[in-house]
Amino acid sequence: MSRLAWEFLRRDLLDEAGARFVLLVQLLNVSITMAGYVFLSRLVEKDALGRWTSAGEGYFAFVVVGMATNGAMLTALHGLSQRLQRQQASGALKPLFFGQTRPETVVLLSSVYPLLRAAADFAMYLVIGLLLGGLSLSGANLVGALAVAVLALVAFASLGIWAAAFSVLFRGGDPVVWLIGSASFLLGGVLYPPALLPAPLRWAAEAFPLTHALRGLRAALLAGAPLHELAVRALWLGGFSLLVAPLGLAMFNAALTRARTHGSLART
Repeated sequence: MSRLAWEFLRRDLLDEAGARFVLLVQLLNVSITMAGYVFLSRLVEKDALGRWTSAGEGYFAFVVVGMATNGAMLTALHGLSQRLQRQQASGALKPLFFGQTRPETVVLLSSVYPLLRAAADFAMYLVIGLLLGGLSLSGANLVGALAVAVLALVAFASLGIWAAAFSVLFRGGDPVVWLIGSASFLLGGVLYPPALLPAPLRWAAEAFPLTHALRGLRAALLAGAPLHELAVRALWLGGFSLLVAPLGLAMFNAALTRARTHGSLART
């Protein structure tokens, strides 16, 4: 199994190696975006933010963690479905799912690279935030942050399996990514605390893993919260993954069966 996992990861790494310019553009885009928030943060007084959050961080630090987590979520959501779409267009998807490897194994192993890439994207935001000088992790609980981050990435990747199922089902259509990404950005607290939202939207925000990931990561990275204070967020994210991942695999199998029946695995 470990050798098979490495082969899948090696394939995706080689595929990504041909897109170095895209990676450079993404790095430049993140840097410029974060630089803009440096100036925007001067408009938000720390006391004003403190009325809505328990940590005493400034607005720039608040936004860096928000954008880093949101960026990692989108990478985990998009990664698997984008790769399956490219393989579907090239005709490589059909032999992949008609081989000896179980479809569930193919999906799970194909999710390894998107998870690693999402983790790298998260780290990239934090490094840029540190370099720009508005983020400090001197009092961070790094162990707690790592635990929450890993559980959050797994939760995001679980939703990515749902997105991949829609990708195979609709041959390129991916409504799950758009819906989850947009709703999470609005409700999850990326740029502002969810406490600012009207009560119905605050209740809706509790259904999204991004909301709980941000609460846990901000508490760990910006307030140095101990592990016992992060347990609720960690348990929620872990429980979410245990529920959503199996359902996503079942849905992907159903989508794959339908695609096989209609002969659409090799069509664009």
